[in-house]
Amino acid sequence: MVARVRGITRYGYVIKNSGNFVLGSSIEMGFDLFEAHERTRKSEILQKTLLKTIPDLIWLKDADGVYLTCNHVFELFAGANEAEIIGKTDYDLVGKELADFFREHDRMAMVSGKPTVNEEWVTFASDGRKALLETVKTPMYGGNGDFIGVLGISRDITDRKRAEEQILRQNRIYAVLSDINQAIVRIHEQGALLEEACRIAVKTGEFRMAWIGKADTRTGKVEIVASVGAEDGRISALSFPLTVFGNFWGTFNIYPVETEFSDDTDIRLLEEMAMDISFALEFIESEIERKRAEEDRTAHLRFLESLDRVNVAIQGSTDLDTMMGRVLETMIGVFDSDRAWLLYPCDPEAASFRVPMEVTKPEYPGAKVLNADVPMSPEQAENMREALESAGPVTYTAGTDRPISTAKIFGVQSQIFVPVYPKSGKPWIIGMHQCSHPRIWTPEENRLFQEIARRLGDGLTSLLLNRELRETVAKIREGTEPNPPGEN
Repeated sequence: MVARVRGITRYGYVIKNSGNFVLGSSIEMGFDLFEAHERTRKSEILQKTLLKTIPDLIWLKDADGVYLTCNHVFELFAGANEAEIIGKTDYDLVGKELADFFREHDRMAMVSGKPTVNEEWVTFASDGRKALLETVKTPMYGGNGDFIGVLGISRDITDRKRAEEQILRQNRIYAVLSDINQAIVRIHEQGALLEEACRIAVKTGEFRMAWIGKADTRTGKVEIVASVGAEDGRISALSFPLTVFGNFWGTFNIYPVETEFSDDTDIRLLEEMAMDISFALEFIESEIERKRAEEDRTAHLRFLESLDRVNVAIQGSTDLDTMMGRVLETMIGVFDSDRAWLLYPCDPEAASFRVPMEVTKPEYPGAKVLNADVPMSPEQAENMREALESAGPVTYTAGTDRPISTAKIFGVQSQIFVPVYPKSGKPWIIGMHQCSHPRIWTPEENRLFQEIARRLGDGLTSLLLNRELRETVAKIREGTEPNPPGEN
């Protein structure tokens, strides 16, 4: 209608009032005002539509912090509609601490005269959702330069921030994975490697704490074998199994500083880390087993070589005293002991005993009483009784719960002895003294000492029988020889 009337006036029709004044110009002005109003109304509708559809929080406050307007997303944050928000301040809508924060940044924008940016965590009153907002606050001025207020626009950057943190976290985990792999190449001692893995997890991965536990196969309990980091303030935990040759070995446990740590990529990387540590444990176990086998082989060769030396000493002798001396000398060389001796008989009920042979190092001479009857003391009788009842060598060491009764007299700090059983006569005892230091005899040394005693028993059997045979032959010859002349 307006366009139609305007068209008439533009094509030459004149409208006059009662005073014959031409009204064309007034009508044109009226049309212009009407169109301007329509444009303004449409612009306001467009602005309100935009404000409602924009996903950001938008608001305008005056210099005193009083809200002048806001959009729908801000209504969700405040938990009120625009009409209820207008005329209020932050202190009417949120807690004092957050309101102080908002007001402080309003002032910063007004003082600087330019936009300012800040971040803050907020909780939406509409649904309790927590969000990290990036807020731009801009001072607004009218056409005449008068200050209108502070325009605020906040964007929810929670997902973006989490994505950034996830990238940083994954970069740290990649670094942990790399550093642990380098440690595996560098460190081949189990305890040191596990401690280093925990240290890398805390220092490079920025985990609050890391520890590795080994399972006790008997009880099933996990015992901590390596640990680094703070034990307090732990808010979440992750645990990954460690296996060795397919069997459960223990766990690798880490404590993130984040409450949420469940990204599939993060978990996959940490599982890979646990598998690398498991591989390292398998390698270390294999090396330990290889070294143990090598040590066993070396010990067995040493055992055989030592026995061979004793065998040579026994087999190369035809005289009992010579054989005993050579065997005892060989034993001092094999064991690096200070004294070796033989005692007869090993009979706790006997009234006395003798020392048929003794060999010593020059710096530790013995009693030097050979083949003399020594009265049996209660302590010596008890030692013999223990030796006869024991399944293996008997040991005594100074400073332990098994002290040596002859320590003060002969300077003995450790001793070992075992019965020797020739096939004829009573048992003997073979023993050694260590005078230079308190010695703990190893299982391998006990086993070798026991076997030497068996070999010596065989040697004694042969030479004792040979001696008895010679004595018997001598007696027979003595009985059959004719008497010298004049003795009939």
